[in-house]
Amino acid sequence: LVDKVIVPGRVRASAARYRQLWRDHDGHSPLLVHTSNLARALTEKLAQPVLPVMRYGTPGPREIAEQVRRAEVVTLVPMFPQQTYSSYNSALDYLVEQVRQLNPDARLRVLRPYYAHEAFIAAVAGVARPHLDDDLDLVVISFHAIPESHHRRGIREGIDYEQQCRVTAHLLARELEVPDDRLRVTFQSAIPPMPWLQPQIETEALAWPRAGHRRVAVICPGFASDCLETSYDIGSKLKDRFVKAGGERFTLVPAVNDDPRWVDALATILGSQLVAELPIQA
Repeated sequence: LVDKVIVPGRVRASAARYRQLWRDHDGHSPLLVHTSNLARALTEKLAQPVLPVMRYGTPGPREIAEQVRRAEVVTLVPMFPQQTYSSYNSALDYLVEQVRQLNPDARLRVLRPYYAHEAFIAAVAGVARPHLDDDLDLVVISFHAIPESHHRRGIREGIDYEQQCRVTAHLLARELEVPDDRLRVTFQSAIPPMPWLQPQIETEALAWPRAGHRRVAVICPGFASDCLETSYDIGSKLKDRFVKAGGERFTLVPAVNDDPRWVDALATILGSQLVAELPIQA
């Protein structure tokens, strides 16, 4: 699916959007900037080297594998709070493969999905709180959609991505004291025509003004760093469509990015039982 449908389609459709996004950030990828800043802050806090790596892009897994080829212990930190085959698993499996090719004797440790960890929830809430005015009609918590076929496969193998998203949303809404009647949980960035997880924010948002919900804030806690799917797809494109549909105010809450609260939270999470050692390669 990724190789034959998502990547070719996204390459054609996303090139112009990426150019616009990078222009808005002084010619740099915000994802790489935030991830690199986070790595530097963690290096200082943990007093050990933390290296940023991109699943697609530079620095890539092979480049990072070269840098850790003599390390005795390597901790791999997928930045996806929730687990899916197309994000968390794909990135982790490929990075493990690259590291083990060059350093087969290394002890590999991995951060498991942290979607419900109290430090993560507190960091997201801390970043979001200043953006949630009392006069908001809705607080929307949006996650990246996945194809329903991916979700069914995950269910068969014990990975319920949708449930993980809803747990994150529930804990975050409770932390922020958002009442149920002002809360919406949605998914985003589906690629037709195949069915993806619902409801889709791109459709739901156009109906909110007609229902009297003209002032909304959107939190995207499936993204640890702002990127095309948050800054452009939600914060620019969907915002414009919402306003044209009669909306008055549309606020995209920033991701945790390299916020000091997230630096502290991630350091706490890395010291928790969510970090597990991978079996030694046979």
